[in-house]
Amino acid sequence: NAFRPYVGYRAINTYQTWFNSSYNSLQSMVKKTFRGGFASGSYTWSKSLTNAGTNGASPQNTYDRSLDRGHAPYDRNHVVSANWSYEFPFFRHAANSVVKNALGGWQTSGILAVASGLWSFNPSSSSLGTDPAGLGILGAGSGATPRADFVCDPNASAPHLFTQWFNTSCLTDVPKGTIRQGNAPRNGIKGPGYQTWNMSMFKNFALAERGPKLQFRFETFNTFNHTNWSSIGATLGSSTFGLVTAARSARIAQLGLKLSF
Repeated sequence: NAFRPYVGYRAINTYQTWFNSSYNSLQSMVKKTFRGGFASGSYTWSKSLTNAGTNGASPQNTYDRSLDRGHAPYDRNHVVSANWSYEFPFFRHAANSVVKNALGGWQTSGILAVASGLWSFNPSSSSLGTDPAGLGILGAGSGATPRADFVCDPNASAPHLFTQWFNTSCLTDVPKGTIRQGNAPRNGIKGPGYQTWNMSMFKNFALAERGPKLQFRFETFNTFNHTNWSSIGATLGSSTFGLVTAARSARIAQLGLKLSF
């Protein structure tokens, strides 16, 4: 308590527009059209830095905000996406309309999304209930939590297992009796990436030569039911420290009819 800027008080909140951010990237795209459809893909290599992250973020140390500059919580360094649509040529020009309707009119499309993990996990030591720098940031409403010390890079040679996503031995609390904040950077732990395939198959029916059309749709989201982890525990001393704590949606399949007139 003796080291707090205002002895006897905990968090004192103010709102100011003092934050800034930067974004740099390499963006590329390729697209190919052909008879019956198209295919396109894109790749983005980027880095986004900020000393805020989200609206209402609080710096750990108000007197030295440069220590909070780090990865933005929405920063994904690699993002790949692709999409395609193709109408199969089978019986496309059949003279008999019954045959064309029964055997032709098949169409497929899909979207592939792949991305590296978010830098959105703060190496926090708040579960220990200590404020080693005497910043007065403990308690509800402070908007900030004390960060731990990095003794090595927890992302280097990370196990990426359900029971240990990053190298937990790289985090430690600020030594007792030392009056300073943790040296871990804000959002210093990289979370899991994801890979999602969304695919569909359509069957088109012409109800009349120039009249309404009917489309039967079979659509799947996360078609291959690939497990995509979404959250990890990064609070030193907590029961979930280093563990994967949540996952994105499992496969979803749906059927539908679409009438165009």
